[in-house]
Amino acid sequence: MASAVTRVISSLLTKLAALLEKKYKLSRDAKKEITSLIDEMSSMNTMLVKLSRVEKLDEQQKDWRDKVRELSYGMEDCIDMFTNDLDSADAKARLLGRIKKLKAHYKIANRIEELKAQVLSEILSGVAGREPPFMNEEHQLIDKLREALKNKRYLIVIDDMWITEAWDIIKCSLMENNRGSRVITTTRIEDVAQACSSCFHGHVYKIKPLNDLDSRILFHRRIFPSEDACPGKLKNVSTEILKKCQGVPLAILSVGSILANHKEVNSEEFWEMVQNYLSLQLEGNPALQWMRHVLNLGYNYLSLDLKTCMLYLGIFPEDSEIRRDDLVKRWIAEGFITEKHGYGLQEIAESYFSELINKNMIQIAEFDDCGNVFSCRVHDLMLDFIILKATEENFITVVKESPIDHDPHTTKGCMLVRRLSFQVRNSERTHVLGNMALSQVRSFNYWGAGQCMPSLSRFKLVRVLHLDVYDSKEEQYDLSSICYFFLLRYLRIRGLNCEKLPKQLQTLKHLKTLEIVDGAGYADLDVCYLPPMLWHLIVPADLSLRDGIGRMEALRTLHEPFIRDMENLKGLDWIVQLENLKSLEIQLVSLPRDGVEVLANLTSLVHLKLRVRGHAPEEEIGVVACTAVFPNLKNLVFMYEVPCLMFEAGAMPMRQNHTIVLPTSTAASRWCT
Repeated sequence: MASAVTRVISSLLTKLAALLEKKYKLSRDAKKEITSLIDEMSSMNTMLVKLSRVEKLDEQQKDWRDKVRELSYGMEDCIDMFTNDLDSADAKARLLGRIKKLKAHYKIANRIEELKAQVLSEILSGVAGREPPFMNEEHQLIDKLREALKNKRYLIVIDDMWITEAWDIIKCSLMENNRGSRVITTTRIEDVAQACSSCFHGHVYKIKPLNDLDSRILFHRRIFPSEDACPGKLKNVSTEILKKCQGVPLAILSVGSILANHKEVNSEEFWEMVQNYLSLQLEGNPALQWMRHVLNLGYNYLSLDLKTCMLYLGIFPEDSEIRRDDLVKRWIAEGFITEKHGYGLQEIAESYFSELINKNMIQIAEFDDCGNVFSCRVHDLMLDFIILKATEENFITVVKESPIDHDPHTTKGCMLVRRLSFQVRNSERTHVLGNMALSQVRSFNYWGAGQCMPSLSRFKLVRVLHLDVYDSKEEQYDLSSICYFFLLRYLRIRGLNCEKLPKQLQTLKHLKTLEIVDGAGYADLDVCYLPPMLWHLIVPADLSLRDGIGRMEALRTLHEPFIRDMENLKGLDWIVQLENLKSLEIQLVSLPRDGVEVLANLTSLVHLKLRVRGHAPEEEIGVVACTAVFPNLKNLVFMYEVPCLMFEAGAMPMRQNHTIVLPTSTAASRWCT
């Protein structure tokens, strides 16, 4: 129940400890005050870890948790502003003054001992959750769909319909052309189902739960090597648990994942504890309302770090396909990931993603060309649960277009907004942000029309900025405020004309990820304006890079740049300087005979996607990858118009996957990450 709070306190403690370093030149009294704060916040963090094991907090505990969280956010903001303003004469005085003022405001220090006793008592007593381009006029989309369907026999599946008004628009797009076409809609709302079935001689099919046999097969396959491997001692309790799941596949898999991931899979005591928990929650919770408690049980068994990463998934719109590599970058930028046991941030974050997959908390959406998970989705019921939890902890604030009664609450009282997800297509909901304080927002994620996007000048402390704008490529938007986002670590822009953007980024010393998707106004990118410590640079296909890429020696990812002349590439010698590069995706007009030798200088390279558009070398043998080149390369995707690449024995000794894409292939390529 306190996962998001412990993460922000952990980050705060690290920054408080850093203030004691010599470079900040704090006075003895100031250091004494900082040391006292570290002790006090450490004590609070210990209390919050204990609270995280409590199933249900009382009002006093919730109030204390909320105040500790807001205090921690405020103190961290103060430290970030101080470290960015070291040259100011009165920066140190302002820092301590602001922190003391925050402590006085929340009045929490004198309640620590009282809560210690209360929590300990409870623990001892056993109290243990390719989007289509946006069109301004509905009739444009309707006409386009009718034209596309006019002479076709089609099967259309519309998943998770919420309101009849949506169906009233969609049905206008469907052609009755006597070709045996079918339309299937799914919904949780009976009125919507009746509305859909009233057209085109349809009928409502109520999906039945799994029968006892299929429920048992699904349950046992999730836990044991085979459906018949359940020990005899667990069969009775297994039957009782399945009764509670009522044939709902999500409930069966969620409970099965909890049991499968327990250190003693065959522990009869643990199985009975799960059964008793489900029985307790089912009382007084008819129909599927108790599903929340099933999901809560799985959530409670996650580590604190994993809970934080899972809550972050509530940022994304419903039914989003979430790329694994993008999610990993976001988690790192948000500060959710810490290095441990000798593993780096990337490895830890990727292991968290895999763990959420293995625990059935998220679903695999797509695989890449190399057979790795490319993207995931969140089940609708799981997303509702995540947003409910995240809102309760003021972790995220979600503003949707045309909110409906079935949506979980997305804001929490008068708490300051920390992470904002704004999902709109028209201006009807923009008034929601009118009176909302945004200067302290850490993460702003926008999906919507350009005219609905709030002014970026309202944000001051943003670390993660995601702008996904529809139908706005021909318009100019003022992005000049970005140059003042001194804490910005992650920037992704889609659909905006932002030709002047690079010059506004050169002062952002913390920026690690820059991704530009379908950006109008770009023919080339002047790399000399980009922050030299950038880790990940992802740009549109056909965008050329100007001179200067070699100075970005920290780069780990470089995707999609178009390089016209491989000889110039070798002459500039910039590729050799990118010794930290692990993932490279480039397009070439041609690949000269010594082209592979140039790329082979990237000895740290793990993933390579290479597309050659033009002719092969004049030599008949083509390009040869010699023995021992690419010593760490694991995944290779090679796309070509004319065959031109050969490999000697011993090349790529670490190779795990390789994909050759022919020009006649119509399948969409998924970059291996």
